Amino acid sequence: MNYPIIFRLLGLIMSAMTLAFLVCWGIGLVHGGQPTDDGTQSAFLFSGAIAAVLAVGFFHLGRGASTKFFRKEALSVIGLGWILASLVGAIPYVLSLDGYPVADAIFESTSGITTTGASVLTNLEELPRSLIFWRSLSQWIGGMGVVVFFVAILSFLGAGGKILFSNESTGQSADLEHSRVRKGVLQLFLIYLTLTTACYFSLWAGGMSWFDAICHTFTTVSTAGFSTRSESIAAFSSPLIEWIMIVFMMLGATSFFFLLLVWNRNWAQCKRATEVFSYYILVGFGIFMFTLFLEASGTTENLHHSLRAAAFQVVSISTTSGFGTEDFDQWPLFCRMSLLALMVIGGCSASTAGGLKMIRLV
Repeated sequence: MNYPIIFRLLGLIMSAMTLAFLVCWGIGLVHGGQPTDDGTQSAFLFSGAIAAVLAVGFFHLGRGASTKFFRKEALSVIGLGWILASLVGAIPYVLSLDGYPVADAIFESTSGITTTGASVLTNLEELPRSLIFWRSLSQWIGGMGVVVFFVAILSFLGAGGKILFSNESTGQSADLEHSRVRKGVLQLFLIYLTLTTACYFSLWAGGMSWFDAICHTFTTVSTAGFSTRSESIAAFSSPLIEWIMIVFMMLGATSFFFLLLVWNRNWAQCKRATEVFSYYILVGFGIFMFTLFLEASGTTENLHHSLRAAAFQVVSISTTSGFGTEDFDQWPLFCRMSLLALMVIGGCSASTAGGLKMIRLV
C-alpha cells in the first residue's frame, strides 16, 4: 500500500474544504448585519482552520510520495475521502447552532456531501444564511464527487489518475483515452461549471434573489434537493422557476460522458447513447401518464397545472433531486407507486443523479 500518496490526496481534499469554508465565511460577512449570521463567521473560520491543519498534516505525511497508484489506493482514497469530508463538513453545524446534536450535524453533512438530500433541519428561513449556503455548496461539491474534482490536477499520477477517476465514476471511463485523462476530466469539470453558471442566471432572471438563485443552482445541477425554504420550491409559487429547474435537473441526471460528446460535437457517438435516450423516453412517458391521471382525478386546477406538476415531480424524483411543489400524497395511487419506481431507477450513469441507474435497467 502506497500510504504517502493516499495522505497527499486526502490533503488535497482538505485543502478544498478549507477553501469552501472561507467562501462561507465571506457569505457570513455579507450577511453580517443579521443576528443569525454574526456567530457563524467565527464558526467557519474555526472550521477552515481545522481543515487547513488536517491538510498540512496530510501533506506532511505524504511528502516524497511516489507515483505508484493502484486500485487499492484508489479505493482507500475514495472511501476515506467521503468519510473525512462528511465529518469535517459537520463542524460548522455544531459550532453555529446552539445545542445541535453531533449526530444530527454528521447526518446533515453526510447528506449534503453525498447529495442524498435528506435533512433533519427545520425552519430553514431562521437559520444563518452562511450555514444555508454551506448546505448547498456541500451538495455542489459532492455532485461530481469530491475526488473527481482533483483528478484533473493530479498529472503527476499518470496512470493512477485514470484508476482514481474510474473508481469514483460509474460511467465508461474508457471513453477517456489513457493519455488524455487530465484533459477529459477538465472538460467534464468545465461542463459542470457551465451548467452551474447557466442555471444561476436563469433562476436569477426568473425571479429568485441572488442568494436563493445560487443556493438552488448548487442543489439543482447536483440533483441533490436542499432548498433555502422549508416549503422547498413550492414557496416561490413560480411556474417559470419550476420549468427552469426541470431543464437543469434533467441535464444534471444526463451522463456527463454524453454531455462531453455533445461538447466535442461527436455526433456519431451521441447517436449510440442508448442509456440517455432510454432515460429521456422513460421520463417523457412518465410525464404524459401523470398528466392524464392528474387531469382525470381532478387533483389539479387545469391542464397546464397538471402538466407542470407532473413534469416537476417526475423529473425531481427520477433524478433523485427531491424538490417538492405538490403534496403528491393526495395524488392517485398509480402516480405514487410510479414515483417510487422512478426513484429506485434514478438517472443515468456518470451523472450527478443517484438510484440504480438507467444503464442497468437497459
